[in-house]
Amino acid sequence: MVGMQTLTRKSVPLDPDELALAHAIQSGATPERAAIEALVGPLPAHVSEAQAISTLIALGAARVKEETIRAGYAALAATLDDEDRQFAAAQRTRRTRLAD
Repeated sequence: MVGMQTLTRKSVPLDPDELALAHAIQSGATPERAAIEALVGPLPAHVSEAQAISTLIALGAARVKEETIRAGYAALAATLDDEDRQFAAAQRTRRTRLAD
Protein backbone atom coordinates (compact mmCIF):
# COMPACT_ATOMS: atom_id res chain seq x y z
CA MET A 1 0.00 0.00 0.00
CA VAL A 2 1.22 3.47 -0.83
CA GLY A 3 1.96 5.67 2.19
CA MET A 4 1.69 2.85 4.71
CA GLN A 5 4.23 3.20 7.46
CA THR A 6 6.24 0.19 8.52
CA LEU A 7 6.77 -0.07 12.25
CA THR A 8 9.62 -1.98 13.78
CA ARG A 9 10.29 -3.06 17.31
CA LYS A 10 13.69 -2.53 18.86
CA SER A 11 15.13 -3.64 22.17
CA VAL A 12 15.92 -0.51 24.10
CA PRO A 13 17.70 -0.67 27.44
CA LEU A 14 15.96 1.41 30.11
CA ASP A 15 17.33 2.33 33.48
CA PRO A 16 15.02 2.09 36.52
CA ASP A 17 14.12 5.80 36.41
CA GLU A 18 13.17 5.64 32.73
CA LEU A 19 11.07 2.54 33.32
CA ALA A 20 9.39 4.19 36.32
CA LEU A 21 8.54 7.20 34.12
CA ALA A 22 6.99 4.94 31.48
CA HIS A 23 4.93 3.21 34.19
CA ALA A 24 3.84 6.57 35.64
CA ILE A 25 2.60 7.59 32.19
CA GLN A 26 0.62 4.35 32.01
CA SER A 27 -0.88 4.84 35.47
CA GLY A 28 -3.68 7.28 34.71
CA ALA A 29 -3.81 10.38 36.90
CA THR A 30 -0.15 10.99 37.72
CA PRO A 31 1.82 14.24 37.46
CA GLU A 32 4.00 12.56 34.82
CA ARG A 33 0.95 11.62 32.74
CA ALA A 34 -0.43 15.15 33.04
CA ALA A 35 2.94 16.60 32.01
CA ILE A 36 3.28 14.42 28.92
CA GLU A 37 -0.32 15.07 27.88
CA ALA A 38 0.33 18.81 28.21
CA LEU A 39 3.14 18.36 25.70
CA VAL A 40 1.65 15.85 23.23
CA GLY A 41 -2.11 15.98 23.80
CA PRO A 42 -4.46 13.45 25.36
CA LEU A 43 -3.36 9.84 25.52
CA PRO A 44 -5.71 6.85 25.35
CA ALA A 45 -7.23 5.76 28.65
CA HIS A 46 -5.17 2.58 28.63
CA VAL A 47 -1.58 3.08 27.49
CA SER A 48 0.71 0.10 27.06
CA GLU A 49 4.30 0.20 28.21
CA ALA A 50 5.38 0.24 24.56
CA GLN A 51 3.07 3.20 23.83
CA ALA A 52 4.43 5.12 26.81
CA ILE A 53 8.03 4.52 25.74
CA SER A 54 7.20 5.39 22.12
CA THR A 55 5.58 8.65 23.24
CA LEU A 56 8.68 9.55 25.23
CA ILE A 57 10.91 8.80 22.24
CA ALA A 58 8.70 10.88 19.92
CA LEU A 59 8.80 13.76 22.36
CA GLY A 60 12.60 13.53 22.54
CA ALA A 61 12.81 13.41 18.74
CA ALA A 62 10.66 16.53 18.45
CA ARG A 63 12.91 18.34 20.92
CA VAL A 64 16.02 17.34 18.94
CA LYS A 65 14.41 18.66 15.72
CA GLU A 66 13.53 21.95 17.46
CA GLU A 67 17.10 22.33 18.70
CA THR A 68 18.48 21.54 15.23
CA ILE A 69 16.30 24.26 13.71
CA ARG A 70 17.29 26.72 16.44
CA ALA A 71 20.98 25.99 15.91
CA GLY A 72 20.54 26.41 12.15
CA TYR A 73 18.93 29.80 12.60
CA ALA A 74 21.68 30.82 15.01
CA ALA A 75 24.32 29.74 12.47
CA LEU A 76 22.54 31.69 9.74
CA ALA A 77 22.28 34.77 11.95
CA ALA A 78 26.01 34.57 12.63
CA THR A 79 26.70 34.84 8.89
CA LEU A 80 24.56 37.95 8.37
CA ASP A 81 26.20 41.34 8.03
CA ASP A 82 24.69 44.75 8.82
CA GLU A 83 23.31 45.14 5.29
CA ASP A 84 21.50 41.78 5.58
CA ARG A 85 20.02 42.80 8.94
CA GLN A 86 18.86 46.17 7.60
CA PHE A 87 17.22 44.48 4.61
CA ALA A 88 15.43 41.96 6.86
CA ALA A 89 14.21 44.76 9.16
CA ALA A 90 12.91 46.71 6.14
CA GLN A 91 11.08 43.61 4.89
CA ARG A 92 9.44 43.08 8.30
CA THR A 93 8.37 46.73 8.40
CA ARG A 94 6.95 46.48 4.89
CA ARG A 95 5.00 43.31 5.70
CA THR A 96 3.62 44.95 8.85
CA ARG A 97 2.44 48.00 6.88
CA LEU A 98 0.85 45.81 4.19
CA ALA A 99 -0.97 43.72 6.82
CA ASP A 100 -2.56 46.80 8.39
